Amino acid sequence: MVAKAMKSSQLSVTGIVALGVMGLLMASGQSAAQEVAKPGSLVRSGYTRPGNPDDRVVNGKVIPIVWDDTYPNKPKRVLGGTVYFAVYERTGAEGDNWGIGVPGFDEGFNNGRSYTSALSPELDTKAKYLYLYMVVNDRGLEPPAVVPANWPTEFPVSPVATASVRLKVDPRYITSWGYFKQTAFSSIVTERNARGGVVGVDEKGDPKKIRMALSSNPSVLGEVSDKRYLFKAPAHELGKLRKGFGISKDTVGLPNSAAVKDMEAAATKGVKLVSWQQNMLACSKAAKEPTFVQVLYPTDGAGRPLLNEDNEVTECIFRADFQGEEQLTLGYHSVIFGFTSDLPPGDTECKIFDPKAARENPLFAPNEEVRANHGLGDEFTFVAVNPNLAAQEGQGQGQAPGTAPGTVPPPTPPAPGGL
Repeated sequence: MVAKAMKSSQLSVTGIVALGVMGLLMASGQSAAQEVAKPGSLVRSGYTRPGNPDDRVVNGKVIPIVWDDTYPNKPKRVLGGTVYFAVYERTGAEGDNWGIGVPGFDEGFNNGRSYTSALSPELDTKAKYLYLYMVVNDRGLEPPAVVPANWPTEFPVSPVATASVRLKVDPRYITSWGYFKQTAFSSIVTERNARGGVVGVDEKGDPKKIRMALSSNPSVLGEVSDKRYLFKAPAHELGKLRKGFGISKDTVGLPNSAAVKDMEAAATKGVKLVSWQQNMLACSKAAKEPTFVQVLYPTDGAGRPLLNEDNEVTECIFRADFQGEEQLTLGYHSVIFGFTSDLPPGDTECKIFDPKAARENPLFAPNEEVRANHGLGDEFTFVAVNPNLAAQEGQGQGQAPGTAPGTVPPPTPPAPGGL
């Protein structure tokens, strides 16, 4: 029996299963249509800064919560990060089908894996669009304009365990998903030292520029135009980070950057680095890779996809989980992860989750059988949007502790009956 269409907040989700595209295709007897790709390249780019709770604005200036000693009812721990995104349109160039500009880029694709060990199809190089994301746990790390005596200090910022994107399309429109090993977005930035001061000049006497992986390095944070972390954060244009924006190695510009050299020199002198400084040094050698990258869709009690009257699933969740040593603790950045689709980009909600919020969300936690079969303990974090919480989350921050929503581009829903 086919379920009728209903609003996401009214979904009765009793099971969430990792996407098995072939299973869905056989259930409907249909397949997603492929369009003929036209020449193109970068069609959308930007970032969002989800945070919980919000940074305050005082006298027109953003006050980072980690430095805001008069914040009302300030929590013991906060969550926040920067999610960068880009959407590329297929050009058809062999080995670099979306015009990334990196020879052999497509070969770096790692198929997404679910907690049931189901794998994504191979990278769909015929898909019209490539949707890419990366996460940086950087809240509070931009050095303040006036560096206080107690800097650097530890900050109560939680790790990012999961990033998800709500896709308001049938999962059959998502044709492959996974991550790209040893990659990161990068831009041309003004080089800054560990305290945020501009260092060096070029032959014209202008501040020295360097290509750098988008990360928690002060050289990157100094170029971010919108400094504020917000619950339900909007999407922002790249601004200064637009200069030279592209995809590079996950550590480009970091090992020899002034900030990293400053921290290495301090450590050599016996100075004990705070944890986020140690993380920044580690991340100058390698970014974090997701443990799981998958697409999820809601099912009924019998495990059947919840279909509307057009025989389509009305939405799904794309998500990346960072487990154990791969969690994004403060100072770390991820490699690039994403998916392919023939549908053009729009805007939707993304979320980041801390480990506690991940563990306590019952809808997307694996059951005991799955835990036993895969040796998963209580540290396993598995999270996605809980439709039953939609109304609560709409009432403002604090209703969903440990989560922070932002805005990123997903595929735009097709016309009814598009499959």
